[in-house]
Amino acid sequence: GDGIGNNADTDDDNDSVVDALDSFPLNATESMDTDNDGIGNNADTDDDGDGVLDSLDSYPLDPNNQPQKFLDIDGDGNVNPLTDILMVMRYMFGFSGTALTNNAVAEGATRTNPADIEAYLDSLID
Repeated sequence: GDGIGNNADTDDDNDSVVDALDSFPLNATESMDTDNDGIGNNADTDDDGDGVLDSLDSYPLDPNNQPQKFLDIDGDGNVNPLTDILMVMRYMFGFSGTALTNNAVAEGATRTNPADIEAYLDSLID
């Protein structure tokens, strides 16, 4: 819409990022895709693809820097609010045993035994 045809225009979507450096040259709301998953960083909730949501990630553009991975309570490789964070909350309210883990351990978890999970949570406090 700027009067310059796309063949001659160096910034087709007028987002101030030249097309040669723009991962989405026809989308003015996106220009980067850090983890190359096809979702631009503005819409992507995990920009670096490390399994930690950007809102919880101190380093949302660095997949090798994952300080919040200690919140992967069940050991499935992801920090998930409906499993890991739920167990943290239950633990904080004094739940233990199966009341701590019931319907809160993800598929593929390596830490599934309620006693092991409680011991892991205890270790985070010490």
